[in-house]
Amino acid sequence: MNVGLRRTIVVAAAAGAAWAAGSPGRAADANRPPTPALFPSAACMVTVDRSADPVFHVEYDVPFDDVDRSPDEVADGRTHQFFAFARQFRTPPPNWITWDDVMRAEAAPATDPTDVTDEDVLETSSAWPATEWLRITPDDARLPITKAQAAMGVDWDTTGVPAGTYVVAAYTFDPVLNLWSPRPGVVRVLDDADAPDAPPALALTSATPSGVVEAGEEVQVHGCVAAMEGSTVRLAAAYLAGAAEPTWIEFDPQPAGPEGDAVFSFVVPEPPESSGQLVVRATVEDPMGRTYVAYLPGAVDVVGGGGGSTSGAADDDGGGEGCACHAGLPRGGWAGLVWCVLPWLARRRKRVPAPAAC
Repeated sequence: MNVGLRRTIVVAAAAGAAWAAGSPGRAADANRPPTPALFPSAACMVTVDRSADPVFHVEYDVPFDDVDRSPDEVADGRTHQFFAFARQFRTPPPNWITWDDVMRAEAAPATDPTDVTDEDVLETSSAWPATEWLRITPDDARLPITKAQAAMGVDWDTTGVPAGTYVVAAYTFDPVLNLWSPRPGVVRVLDDADAPDAPPALALTSATPSGVVEAGEEVQVHGCVAAMEGSTVRLAAAYLAGAAEPTWIEFDPQPAGPEGDAVFSFVVPEPPESSGQLVVRATVEDPMGRTYVAYLPGAVDVVGGGGGSTSGAADDDGGGEGCACHAGLPRGGWAGLVWCVLPWLARRRKRVPAPAAC
């Protein structure tokens, strides 16, 4: 029997038996969202010049201390761990890091991991080979979620790390939901930052105008770039269509420009229906043929060029009792889930009623 399938059957069967026993702790814990890591002052692009100093200091924050584990939870739950990824991603990495994490969560009375496969575990996912990610902090020394711990930050020693462009992300281990909190922007790890043939790097941060746009309207995409002279950036856009990989529409390449802040533009294509959510990708290519791919966080809300009503399409601004995140992909994409979590955390701690479902 396939090892991944066997693991799935074992975990699912054991969890199903526990659920049948009617453990109230499991259901209650499943409704408590994980506490994110926050990166309020992250620069769009940071270069680590290993000829000067190989250590990159990751600054982060947390919304509040979260250390009150119950005896029924995993012993090292409600903790943070930091990773670096060698490529950007439009959807989050797997929900689990190791199968040991899954098994320990299954053994804890308050958690109930079910239907876990190899693709749900970072160490065994074929979509994330070991060459494309690395641990900044170890599994057996995950960090407590406290203001004091966050104030110390995390040091990433890049000695021995392949040179390249990385995305740093924090992982909240808090079964069964867990959570990825990406640091905005990218970190370039170079042996010589002044080398004229350094590989290209690119990050996207925002789009204007914000809010709902119409098909045919020009949108500007903001970010930062570092690439050789003569490099180009090609934007692509796609409308989300459920879980399937979207169909990308590519636009003409644009000059990458000098190193630093950058702005690129495209004309919004017509949505397949009266409205849609548009995701944006950018690929920088240098004269040596080397490329790097970046994604705009979140999705752009689009209505048809006929001037259809935007009623109900825009995000609520978070005031009153409205929904801070619209149905489907929240503003900020999967990274935006961090911000969706915060109002629920506040309501839970203040013991006030939650808003009506979006």
